[in-house]
Amino acid sequence: MIFLVLPTVEILDLAGPLQAFAEANALSPRYAIKTVSTHTKVDSAQGVTLSNLEQLTPASENSLVVVPGVKYAATERTDRRVTEWLRDAYDAGATIASVCTGSFIVGQTGLLDGRRCTTHWSRIKDLARRFPRAHVLDDRLFVRDGRIVSSAGIVSGIDMALAMIEAQHGPLVASQVAREMVVYIRRDGSQGQSSIYLDFRTHMNPGVHRVQDWLIQNPQTKASLEKLADISGMSARNLTRLFRQATGVSIKAYATRIRLELARTLRSDPTLSMEAIARRCGFSDARQLRRLWHGFAVARPLPLRSVMAMKRKKSEEDVRREVAQVKKEIEALEERAEELGQSFWSLDEVQLARKVRGETSKSPFIFAQSWTSGAFVGSNASYSVSVRNPDPTGYSFVYVTIFFGLGDFFSADQAWIGRDTRWPAVSSDRTFLSPNTSQTFSFTYPLPSLLRGTYNGNSLVWSRGGTLFDRTSFDIKLL
Repeated sequence: MIFLVLPTVEILDLAGPLQAFAEANALSPRYAIKTVSTHTKVDSAQGVTLSNLEQLTPASENSLVVVPGVKYAATERTDRRVTEWLRDAYDAGATIASVCTGSFIVGQTGLLDGRRCTTHWSRIKDLARRFPRAHVLDDRLFVRDGRIVSSAGIVSGIDMALAMIEAQHGPLVASQVAREMVVYIRRDGSQGQSSIYLDFRTHMNPGVHRVQDWLIQNPQTKASLEKLADISGMSARNLTRLFRQATGVSIKAYATRIRLELARTLRSDPTLSMEAIARRCGFSDARQLRRLWHGFAVARPLPLRSVMAMKRKKSEEDVRREVAQVKKEIEALEERAEELGQSFWSLDEVQLARKVRGETSKSPFIFAQSWTSGAFVGSNASYSVSVRNPDPTGYSFVYVTIFFGLGDFFSADQAWIGRDTRWPAVSSDRTFLSPNTSQTFSFTYPLPSLLRGTYNGNSLVWSRGGTLFDRTSFDIKLL
């Protein structure tokens, strides 16, 4: 963790993110924080002198470099050592994050070319003018594009830092840091809360926070209202009233969401059955878990910022411009995806336009990559597809269909068996994908009796030019 402190640095651009990462360290040591500069002593824009700064030491692969903003005039004469050091840091694998006018310094390295970025609202046009190859976005708190992150003015640097802490250490740690700093968890202008650990925490009632903390730490325990009242320091009746007033949901509904979040995490463990997951989460059985899962997954509450964003109507010209920008970015990603084999982006342009207008929080696109998980398993053909919702601002419902097909098959003595056989498709259930999550769909198909009988003790071989997987395809629909 390296903070680049340059002459005329804006104090809050530096202090805000620095405080956030320091608070994360106070919970548990996570970051080795350095402050570096081209000088050992620097005067800030506010007249405060910062001293004992370290030299520009090389960054490592996992480093995070934060570039706080400086006075705008200072961005027009950036020290060449700074731009070379930032470029070297990025080439070494570091993530570069800027606050406010720090984006102008990063821009001079060429790292904003072809990337989405932002800066203080009053300097958006200047950033677009000086770096025409950058995709400058307005009305955003912060933007992440690969290992380049940029934030808008001043306090948004804290928002960016909290998002980075959440990405590295989870939403619970981020929410604890936010509470300690007495700030809200916010994302960009169109993004909602994406975790129960962050939902319903934008209040200042300490008793309700204590109950929420206890429920998060004990999801499998069914506590009585009287016990929760003791934790909160209130009467049971007062806790019930104030909990709903502070969060907008009942204690029971909140506890259920906590358990469902734990169930979502445990579902990634292939050794656990649904019954085992249900027991660990405090549900009576798998049937209750499934019923509640479908009930709550669809009806997720919108946070205040999303509601306000939906009220701000964008012009159709703005909508068309943003849709075109996203399509352009996806086209570039498709070119990269070709290198991965059977990989593609799926885009619903109508859904994209609705999302840009603020009419929905559904994700308009997904990324899919297929691979074989073993050609034949016993008498079955097997195939797996990984589906990812890369959109950090919206959820997806997906439906996966596999079309199994055979190429040219031969027995061990090279006798021809079959060619281009296609069987009925196999489909998955409708699946909910949270923002920035992935899921693997595995399919098996019984081989015809002829092939099953021929395949005995690895006696079945197939030609390189016509394998099962050359003929197999998949289709993914956004719902």
